[in-house]
Amino acid sequence: MPLTSPRWRHFAQTIHDAHSSRPQQAAYEFKIANCGRELLQAFGLLYREYLHAGYVQENSAELLFTRHHLLPETTVFVAKRQSTVLSTATVVRDSPDFGLPMDDLYANELGRLRQEGRRILEICSLASDRHEFSRSGIQDFTRLLFLFSLNFNVDDVCIMVNPKHAPLYTSRCEFEILGDEKHYSRVKAPAIALRADACAMRDRLRSKAFATGASRTPFQQNASTRFTLCDTVLGILQNGQTPPRLNPLSANMVQTLLTTADPSELSLPTEYVSFLQNEYPGLKI
Repeated sequence: MPLTSPRWRHFAQTIHDAHSSRPQQAAYEFKIANCGRELLQAFGLLYREYLHAGYVQENSAELLFTRHHLLPETTVFVAKRQSTVLSTATVVRDSPDFGLPMDDLYANELGRLRQEGRRILEICSLASDRHEFSRSGIQDFTRLLFLFSLNFNVDDVCIMVNPKHAPLYTSRCEFEILGDEKHYSRVKAPAIALRADACAMRDRLRSKAFATGASRTPFQQNASTRFTLCDTVLGILQNGQTPPRLNPLSANMVQTLLTTADPSELSLPTEYVSFLQNEYPGLKI
């Protein structure tokens, strides 16, 4: 179940009030990308950072996205300073037809969770402008993203990262190892799968909020000083909602993205094409 306790909703309002009275203290905004411009900024940042790391090759569009980004229920999060996107990450919900991006390497491990009837989401496509965004800002954004993902109606939050980054997630976001280290040929780098038990985490957060009061909930240290929260995020927290379909893609934008993509990098199976054409009337692939 989502985080719906009155204490939790009250604290979300407390954050809003604090931001309203002290906006100068928040350097960044934590938000869901809600327009084509923000999506393109996120895909551009993802491309630049992955290119710099040697994970991908140059392309003329200077954008990087996956076929899962085209699904209506995929949600792209960004950290912004004024109009500039400094960090991004994507939440993909599991589906019987299309699975998750990390199925490429960890289908067996994810399959065991599915066999237990567990609902899964994956956090993927993380990138940050390390010249403009501080290390502490990146860490706060990552933790806020994880905490917000607990509002999705899922049992497990999974992520696939370079092993050198695993300690950050196990220490700050309570992830544990899901699968052994493997080589991810797509980005020419090692990867390791991590999992957080969302049900257990929500229970711990509720217990902590009940025992210590709303002012001690996990958003306090991060969101109340460094980040403001967009209205969509605040509304979901205050109302205890499961996030709805928040992908702002349209048929025209999907069409534009597909014309820029390298066919060797963005393989669309027949069932994917049919689904997209149904979801975005007028789309021609």
